[in-house]
Amino acid sequence: MRLTIFNGSPRGKKSNSGIIADYFLRGFIDGNEKRSKTYFIKTIKDQKEALKTFNEGNAVVIIFPLYADMMPGMVKEFFEWLEPAMKKKTKRPLGFIIHSGLPEAVHSRLLEKYLDRFGVKLSSKYVGTVVFPGSEGFMIMPVGMVKRRCKILTAIGKEFTATGKFEPLLIKKAVKVEKYTGFKLLLLKMVMKTGIQDFYWRGMLKKNKAMKNSYDRPFAE
Repeated sequence: MRLTIFNGSPRGKKSNSGIIADYFLRGFIDGNEKRSKTYFIKTIKDQKEALKTFNEGNAVVIIFPLYADMMPGMVKEFFEWLEPAMKKKTKRPLGFIIHSGLPEAVHSRLLEKYLDRFGVKLSSKYVGTVVFPGSEGFMIMPVGMVKRRCKILTAIGKEFTATGKFEPLLIKKAVKVEKYTGFKLLLLKMVMKTGIQDFYWRGMLKKNKAMKNSYDRPFAE
């Protein structure tokens, strides 16, 4: 089986989508010696190049982050480029992996429903969507802290190689938390009051020398 991966992250090569693709490919490559190739769709030029290759691989996996409870604009644009492909459904396996920095999977469920409908229109062998919340930690946490979740991605890749499908049980395991409720929600609210969860964003503000602008309201009257 050949595999084409489309990376839909605005961050391009240095992205969580790239890290997720790498762990998925570990399983895919371990399961066989077939080839795979990754294309980025960050720019219009990238999208046009990727479009030419959409029908070349035997299987397609599109990986991208959740943006504003939906998808990055460039991913939506790429999907629109794929409209002609709907006229003649491909018979190759097609699946999506969507991830977010948010710890709860519930934020990605509306997008998942959209992809379920879109995927069926594109391929007669739509294999489903993997929802992978809490991915922002991949960029900042030691490998040991995300090892278990990385293994799940690798297992999904290996199963995909063997069956051409996303295993439902592994899809379920990819979701660490569907929605916080009860004591866990109360505990989360207490932690949020400490501000500890903002350390990453504060670090990014300092890195980009924008800390003094963190409370700007450019669109306020």
